[in-house]
Amino acid sequence: ELRNADRHKAGELNTAELGMANLQQAARDPSVMQGVMEMMKDPNTRKEVEALMADPAFKAQAQQMMAGVKDKVASMAPSDMAAMARSMGLEVTPEQMAQAQQQMAGTAGGMGMGGGGMGGASELEMLRRENAAMKRALHDEL
Repeated sequence: ELRNADRHKAGELNTAELGMANLQQAARDPSVMQGVMEMMKDPNTRKEVEALMADPAFKAQAQQMMAGVKDKVASMAPSDMAAMARSMGLEVTPEQMAQAQQQMAGTAGGMGMGGGGMGGASELEMLRRENAAMKRALHDEL
């Protein structure tokens, strides 16, 4: 996290990228993830997170970051996706990752992937569908 904080201070990472980098590191350590879950039980922490997520500048950063993530995921081989998931402690097969990748490609229209700008509600629904598809793919293995 300190390295990520230094990169943020140097302007290499925006706030959304900093959060994602820290989350990726935390995902590799179950005790850290458990600590994060405990922190989120605190109403003050939840209010701070909600305020950050409501900030238009943060939303723009997050959307930009997620568009880049989707581009990377779309171009990854399923075996590489499965290896990445395993590095985070998830047991998935390349076949499951290929299925999740196909499902994501089918709903990619509103995030700068060729579908034009959909409204916020439609984009939220698309994200919910993508999240559900990824959960189904991961749940099949667990």
